[in-house]
Amino acid sequence: MAQQQLQKYELTPPKNLVRLHKESIELGFPDFYPPKSGQDEDQMTEENVKKGFIDSPFVQNEHFSAHDVIFDELKKPDTLKNLGDFMTDVMKRKNETTFQGSSQFMGPTIVWVTVEERDKWLRDLAGNVPLKILARSVPKGVDGKDLLESVTLYRVPLARATWFTKVVGINKIIQRGNTDYTKEWTSIFYHFIRDQSLSHDPDKWRYSILLAKWQFDEQLLDQRLLRFTLEQLDEADHCQTPMWLWLVQQFLSEFQRSRTLMRLLIEIIIKKLQDIHQHPHIIIKLELVVKLLKNMLHTLFITTPDMFVFPVCWNTYKDLLRVVLVDDDSKTDPPNLKHQRERYFEAVRSRNEIFDDKKINPLGMSNARDALDSRMISILDKITYRIDYHNITAEYFRTNSNFQMMEREVSRHIHTLCRWTITPFREGDFRAYSVSTILDIWKNGVSDVKEKLERETIIQSSLVEFLDIYPFGVNGLNEREESEAIARLFGVLTKNGHFSYQRYLQRLIARGDVRPEKRTTERSLRHLRYVKWFAIYETDLHDLNHSINQRWHILYGINSKDTSDKNTTDTLSNIVSEKLPNVFSPKAKDMNAPIVDDPGSDFNCLINFDDSSLEFIQNATKFCQFRVVQEFLIPSVKRFVQITPIDDTNWKSLAEPGSSLLNARQLATIVQFIELTKDYSSLLEVNIKFHNFFRMELTAI
Repeated sequence: MAQQQLQKYELTPPKNLVRLHKESIELGFPDFYPPKSGQDEDQMTEENVKKGFIDSPFVQNEHFSAHDVIFDELKKPDTLKNLGDFMTDVMKRKNETTFQGSSQFMGPTIVWVTVEERDKWLRDLAGNVPLKILARSVPKGVDGKDLLESVTLYRVPLARATWFTKVVGINKIIQRGNTDYTKEWTSIFYHFIRDQSLSHDPDKWRYSILLAKWQFDEQLLDQRLLRFTLEQLDEADHCQTPMWLWLVQQFLSEFQRSRTLMRLLIEIIIKKLQDIHQHPHIIIKLELVVKLLKNMLHTLFITTPDMFVFPVCWNTYKDLLRVVLVDDDSKTDPPNLKHQRERYFEAVRSRNEIFDDKKINPLGMSNARDALDSRMISILDKITYRIDYHNITAEYFRTNSNFQMMEREVSRHIHTLCRWTITPFREGDFRAYSVSTILDIWKNGVSDVKEKLERETIIQSSLVEFLDIYPFGVNGLNEREESEAIARLFGVLTKNGHFSYQRYLQRLIARGDVRPEKRTTERSLRHLRYVKWFAIYETDLHDLNHSINQRWHILYGINSKDTSDKNTTDTLSNIVSEKLPNVFSPKAKDMNAPIVDDPGSDFNCLINFDDSSLEFIQNATKFCQFRVVQEFLIPSVKRFVQITPIDDTNWKSLAEPGSSLLNARQLATIVQFIELTKDYSSLLEVNIKFHNFFRMELTAI
């Protein structure tokens, strides 16, 4: 095949470029500078060859500054005098050109008229009679609140009503010499609007609002009217709130000019929503009010999101703001608008937290490297009850990325999960369960069994490493509070299979941390505290007894007679038994119907736990709390739920299978005790047992 001859390359501009001038080719194209023959840089001179081409600047003196010339003049002793003379001359010329003669303007004539003539004049003002004719005989005595009531009654066009207001105002200024008539008129208009809001006349109210907006634009009313409006909105009841919201909507652009007024408006709207949400039984009745308040809040948030950077208000109402602005499904907004609100909300949240002293060092960060955790923290802070945990896990561990994390980086992410859970600067006991869910999704996110086992090992080793390095005291908590938070987290992780308590004990033994000569070191004391606090979750009885015995040997030694744990569990059991005497009495097995409490004899059982009992329950270790709940309380409670089918041996029983022999007070006491221990898994187990009972009770009601 014959080779094709290479063609000469010709530089051509891109096809999508338009010429700078459609008729001039020499001007060329924008941002396109092709080489031309005869350019200076193409000249092969000796200097260009040796030193390269140096283009000459467009301005020969481009580095020159006038600073030295001016500064030298300013240092002279007569500079200040010269400047003074200059300004004096300026003021003198200004005065010479100012108009000094008296004004020739003559205002409309105001005369005394009869009532009939006044009414006729007002009807003419509301009609099409030219203002030039009406200005010849403006009725006297129609001013202040009477003026507003008259123009409202005759429905005078807004422009003509404003003209009438100006005529009366000019007359007041001439007679009294009052130069601050705007302040007086604003006060009069405010009292007029307030009276109109109580008259329940929609037509008059609408006209009053439109007149207020017109006269505000004409600068007859000042910002005091806006402040008065906010005061009335704050004091208005739920029935009057829509009226004042409509007034606010008319002046919304004026409110947005003032940051102070906008913050007051936002706080008032949020307070009203909070007040309604605290009384769920009235939400249905006030559906229109709630809708108007939410719409106004959405409008303010979309148009001026920076106004929500208000730390005091944010810390008080942030949960309500998330519900209204992000989680509200009642509004059928376009997806892009909802997405924009979510982005604004995250930006506002992060900016508000910057001003919060507690959030400056939120998770005990101590060096610059830990500052990189801010990205991970921001991802975790987005977790709500509606969040998709698969998306959160993918974003947190970057599972969708082409560059997977190294083991060390994964460990660091797990450490951040733990610190985020136990920090007091985040709220919600759900965090431990969220972390467990994230780890479960990440661990099971691979199909290969070997890789899944590797991830399980990484989680276990990372959690033990976290226990090694976590700095006590950085969160401002005492030893008991911090130990309780860590034990609660690791209790959830142990129950869900992410942390092995048995392997943890074996690792401590293998490292020699529990040897007698090392028990006084900081690391050994730290882990002995963990061993004492952590609850043991074992379904197999043999494994449970083995773990309890191994824990005993590590904490107290083989020959120790320490009974602190036994005393604690016995005291907790006695506290529960005192509140539930009928449940733990020998006669409990003969019960066939719930016991009815007597207000006199059962008074001590009817009241809540006393302060000393509450403190003892909350200060007990998770190990003791869990043993009392699982080995003492729940087994006793299960005996009061009938699970045996009816047959010829128990057909006379008054209790149906699945129903409860506990009364409402006994059930509430059990739930309260488990809530104090924050053992939500056990609480869920109890609720499932009583599911049939709840269903039958509700059906009976």
